[in-house]
Amino acid sequence: WGPLSWTIIFGLGFPVTILMLLQKENQFIKGVNPLTDLLAPRARGRYIAICEGDDFWIDPGKLQRQVDLLDKSIEFGICFHSAIQMLNDSRLPDLAINYPSPVNASQVISSGGGLMPTASILVRRDQLTAMPKWVSKMPVSDYWIQCFGALPHGALYISDAMSVYRRSSASSLSKAMFNSAKRMDYQLKMIEGLAIVTGK
Repeated sequence: WGPLSWTIIFGLGFPVTILMLLQKENQFIKGVNPLTDLLAPRARGRYIAICEGDDFWIDPGKLQRQVDLLDKSIEFGICFHSAIQMLNDSRLPDLAINYPSPVNASQVISSGGGLMPTASILVRRDQLTAMPKWVSKMPVSDYWIQCFGALPHGALYISDAMSVYRRSSASSLSKAMFNSAKRMDYQLKMIEGLAIVTGK
């Protein structure tokens, strides 16, 4: 029994709540961005929360707290919180600690994607689906979700650690960056994207 088996069990048990998108082939290696190309266009709620890979949520009230905060502050498009950071079984310093709320958009953009732990993000669905098409071709989409979610007014922040970020994936982007050609391609694409976002 693997993760797919449990996904199918939960999906069949809650067909109204859970929409399963099962793929016969790996879409990512075909250049398809699962989040922006497959999931976001089919989302039905007002908000989208992200939890991928080995990351996980640890606070049962996490989503409700973020929804309540965004409901009260309609000018903001995204909310995030701090996270526990793990390497194998060892705890590292927590991520995203001691920020003011809101965090201004320029700080989000200049962070290079390191500001918001991905599993901490709750973004308005409209903000996500309105992102330009070129975002789906970028090496990482979570950074651009941070940027476009925070424009123009910034991002709401909760100081409590309500998710865990695991630094252990052998296929992670950080491992891939040891390849100089991949690193150069990544940096060029990010620069192109930043030029569009900042108008410079």
